[in-house]
Amino acid sequence: MRNIQIETVKSWQDCERITALAQSIWREHYTPLLGREQVDYMLRTFQNTEEIWRSIQEDGMYYLFAVVDDTPCAYAAAKPKGAGLYLSKLYVSAAHRGRGLATTLLDAICAAFPHHNDMMQLNVYKHNAGSIAAYQRMGFVVTDMVTIDIGNGYIQDDYIMQRKQPQNEQVGE
Repeated sequence: MRNIQIETVKSWQDCERITALAQSIWREHYTPLLGREQVDYMLRTFQNTEEIWRSIQEDGMYYLFAVVDDTPCAYAAAKPKGAGLYLSKLYVSAAHRGRGLATTLLDAICAAFPHHNDMMQLNVYKHNAGSIAAYQRMGFVVTDMVTIDIGNGYIQDDYIMQRKQPQNEQVGE
């Protein structure tokens, strides 16, 4: 990959770029796992421009996206949770998976929250084997399971995964 840029989401237009990227990634990756109807519902409800902007403005969510050769291809979102961080989103387009973008985004998030990155937590769909394996390669381990009603008759059936940062290691080095 050439010319990788990590950009912070700062504007409505940036949120629109994330929404377009989410549409592409979610339809490709999650439709076989969840079905078209649930993916459509989740995109409408959680991955739209208004919700992304609201979560930044009201919930303190921090969004980043990766641009490779002028094309947005990955995005992530996190916010402080106690002394640690909750990784809410980490998605990479199919054409760019396996090239280190997820780790690059994760490092950028940790660098943005130097006083909150001793522990990072995330939820991942139990049947999303590829993502679970990717998180395990990044040092995450399954610590619990959770089932959450997300509305419209759908549930999130997730593992909770956590990763501790070594106390004397600088993120990104």
